[in-house]
Amino acid sequence: MCKLDPKSLHIRAYTDASFSNNPDHSSQLVYIVLLADKHNNACVLHYASCRSHKVARSVLGAETYAFAEAFNFACCAKRDLEMLLDRCVSLTILTDSKNFFDVITKCFKIQERCLRIDLQAVRDAYAVHDISNLGFIRVPSNSAVGLAKISKFHVFYRLLQTGKCDFISEQWVIRCPNAVSPTKYLTTVPLVYDRSCCSNNINTL
Repeated sequence: MCKLDPKSLHIRAYTDASFSNNPDHSSQLVYIVLLADKHNNACVLHYASCRSHKVARSVLGAETYAFAEAFNFACCAKRDLEMLLDRCVSLTILTDSKNFFDVITKCFKIQERCLRIDLQAVRDAYAVHDISNLGFIRVPSNSAVGLAKISKFHVFYRLLQTGKCDFISEQWVIRCPNAVSPTKYLTTVPLVYDRSCCSNNINTL
């Protein structure tokens, strides 16, 4: 395992959820929080696989609860690291739920009222850059997948063995470096880059 570059340290988190897969039909929430650098060297700060204490009525609900759990720990780690380094530290959270990614980045309205508070809290944190960036990744690249269920993709074990987190994001938002207010964010239109498109084709959503 390689030594991390202290000048480019940042927090990175991966989230996943299994909807209603437990014997009591509760959902399993998993996430992993990493300390990483620009060379994709990483060490695990924390990981968890726990049963959801809230009733998830949909896959989106389970993904939202998993994301909220990951953000709570990652944000605390971010604040502590900023005090130690005396500088701003970025926080990137990646999910394999395209539906959740679209809800946050495109401000879609949802029918489930019980999710609106959690989703608005994530949108506000994303708007003021508490979450520096949000990315969508495929299941084979999600380090948290192996914690929720038996998977043929051994990315979690590979991460532990090699200390490398060089998994490719499929989609992410091109953001302005300056923070904006949540009300201004809700009226703006973000740019989302899709790896499946050509490099010159950036769609405005």
